[in-house]
Amino acid sequence: MTEHSTDRKRNKKDKAKNPNRGVILTGILVFAAGILVSLARWVFTTWPGLRMDEIIFQLNAPLQGTGDGLILKGVLSSILPALALLFIYIAAVTAAKKRGRTGTVLNVSRLMSAVMIFCALAVAYVRLDVGNFVKNQFNTSTFIEDNYNDAGEVAITFPEKKRNLVYIFMESMEMTYADIENGGSFLYNNIPELTQIALDNECFAGDSGELNGGRVLPGTTFTMAGIFAQTTGLPLKVELGEDFLDAAGSFNKMNTQDTFFEGVTAIGDILEENGYNNVFLLGSDATFGGRRLYMTRHGDYEIDDYKWAIDRGIIPPDYYVFWGMEDQKLFAVAKDRMTELAASDEPFNMTILTVDTHFEDGYECDICPDTYENNSYANAIACSSKQVSDLVSWIQEQDFYEDTTIVLCGDHTTMDSDFCIAVPGSYPRRVYTAFINSAAEPADPSRKRSYTTLDQFPTTLAAIGCSIDGERLGLGTNLFSDRDTLLEEYGYDYMSQEIEKRSKLMKKLADIDVYDEALLEAEGMLPECAVRLEGFSPEQDIASFRVDSIENIYEKIKKAELIIRDGSGTEKKVNLSKSGEDAYTAQCSVSDFDYRDAQVIARLTGKSGRVYEAGQMSGDLSLKKTNIVDYLDELLKNPQYTILAAVRDDGTHSLDAAILRRMRDLGMKSYDHDNYRWSYYAVISPDGVKEEVSEDVLNDTGVLADGASYSIISQGGLSGAGGGAGRYLTCSIKINDIEYAVRRIGLNFVVYDTEKSKVVDSAEFNTYMGLECVRIDPSESLQKAETAEEQSNVL
Repeated sequence: MTEHSTDRKRNKKDKAKNPNRGVILTGILVFAAGILVSLARWVFTTWPGLRMDEIIFQLNAPLQGTGDGLILKGVLSSILPALALLFIYIAAVTAAKKRGRTGTVLNVSRLMSAVMIFCALAVAYVRLDVGNFVKNQFNTSTFIEDNYNDAGEVAITFPEKKRNLVYIFMESMEMTYADIENGGSFLYNNIPELTQIALDNECFAGDSGELNGGRVLPGTTFTMAGIFAQTTGLPLKVELGEDFLDAAGSFNKMNTQDTFFEGVTAIGDILEENGYNNVFLLGSDATFGGRRLYMTRHGDYEIDDYKWAIDRGIIPPDYYVFWGMEDQKLFAVAKDRMTELAASDEPFNMTILTVDTHFEDGYECDICPDTYENNSYANAIACSSKQVSDLVSWIQEQDFYEDTTIVLCGDHTTMDSDFCIAVPGSYPRRVYTAFINSAAEPADPSRKRSYTTLDQFPTTLAAIGCSIDGERLGLGTNLFSDRDTLLEEYGYDYMSQEIEKRSKLMKKLADIDVYDEALLEAEGMLPECAVRLEGFSPEQDIASFRVDSIENIYEKIKKAELIIRDGSGTEKKVNLSKSGEDAYTAQCSVSDFDYRDAQVIARLTGKSGRVYEAGQMSGDLSLKKTNIVDYLDELLKNPQYTILAAVRDDGTHSLDAAILRRMRDLGMKSYDHDNYRWSYYAVISPDGVKEEVSEDVLNDTGVLADGASYSIISQGGLSGAGGGAGRYLTCSIKINDIEYAVRRIGLNFVVYDTEKSKVVDSAEFNTYMGLECVRIDPSESLQKAETAEEQSNVL
């Protein structure tokens, strides 16, 4: 019989055993194809201008505060069509079985699914311009470095009497919304009030008589990026970095950081340093997209957001529309807050972010006129124009207006899927821009400027009366000066191409540490690995170690070693050899260190040179057995130790004669099969044995030979504690108030060396089912206790 015929027979047998395996696997493929196609359709309908830089940033930034159930909409828009497709597939397979044509349906389904998946990926590749994005990750540009002016090093002089600043970021507000006559791209003027404000004040249109605004560049096309660009003069670029290229998923998590481009000097930093009260007012949750982190780290802004409004009683606790609180309420709060701030002797900076014109289709509040039938987004834009104009008029009527500059600017161009669909591709879409009551005048009032939102940064400072050495901050130029902007100097296409490329300076300025230990610990993402003792023979002077289960290290490991120390201070290094994927092994002599008082640390060095001490094992190495019989034998060899044992739920079901015999030899004579799900504990010391078994919860406390205190709790399944279900029961073995028990179902052991006053092992054997061993390192319990004590001292 040939090898091939044997394989065919084996395959037939496998199919006979699993007749539905092909149907199930094909169903999974059909469902996956439906999910992918539906998700792609929803994403590109919702975000027609989506870019990879926004995706990367949003993956890094907190999603808390996402508005109007956006995530839920995406999930439903993906899952429901996929379920419908799966239902059709199941119906087709069911019908085909009756006619004996199941194979044909499966083959057709697989082919269609493959085509759907390919098409979805191809559309995403083209729409996101993935090829160009990936290429730019390997192409480095010095454009930002060559043109960057660090605001922290530029001389900025404030006037003797400092002016207040009211800066309103208008969600998705464009000059485009005006009519063609006024420089927009519509047949009607959707923003008549804002048009008049810009023409009456300053939008740097010169003598053109048309509206003018800032262009948006890569890294400035979504809200957080727009805010960052206008307040720092830099695009918001979160580099993937070499770590990402080595292992997917390692990109910087901004929601694990307590800094946000700490190396950048923003307008908030400058104003705070010069005595301004900074307030950031918005109707959504400021946490979303990293806005809270940025504003608090750059200017120590007071954050008055949706949650703040609830805490203040401005809106009811259950109030939520669109993204939280609509602009009608926001502007009412703005008037009260500005009145409060103006009463202070210090200048103020009130930064406001509107939301009603957010995609998709905006939010029509109860004061919005139904000017445009069946066009809610147009109505929301028109309503915003009126409301912002009314707020500007109110400010102009206040006593503090004389010393106040108002800046109105769109955060970015709209992402609405169809509102600007008729705008010609040749039309240069620009955000709405207006400077009101500026302390500066254009050097050449007749000149129409070409500029980007990066130029807002120095221009805003000039508008409140500051003089800027060199007239540039970040990549921005003071538009009131006669110095060319980078857009005027290089052109839009060139600037865009260069900014999209990798920038070493931006990576340095971001200063995001993927492996910030305190933050990763809070997120449960610390680098870790398991250190196991696979073989141990003091007689043969050899110990075999294995390091595996490596997690939260997202770069290639170029070196792995063990650091072995003992209580006397002896230390040795042992190189680990790679043994399979993400696993390393080593053997070493045990005669040159005290293996009964050892600490074995796995030290892994990444490609970047970063060193991770990711896992450890400490205590008596001879006790690190995973078989309960071997473990009990080893305990019997070491009568000098004190053994504390406690049962959680049950410790009898898997006991056999060999285990029971060794338990009795050890001194555990009161526990056997008759005590199924009873509570049990034992304290076994060189001076004797103390044990107790009961259907009730058991507790014991005492003092060990070295003066250390202990406490034990055992909750058997019949004790009635927590309703009698195993998952609600616990056990505890504490020494000097530090928990050392594994506390899993079964028999928990803690082994204590009274001579050295330390725990040398902590293990649990699932004596209820399977006898699996789980071990925690004693030093980890001690470290957690020390950390908790340090925190309590701080508090």
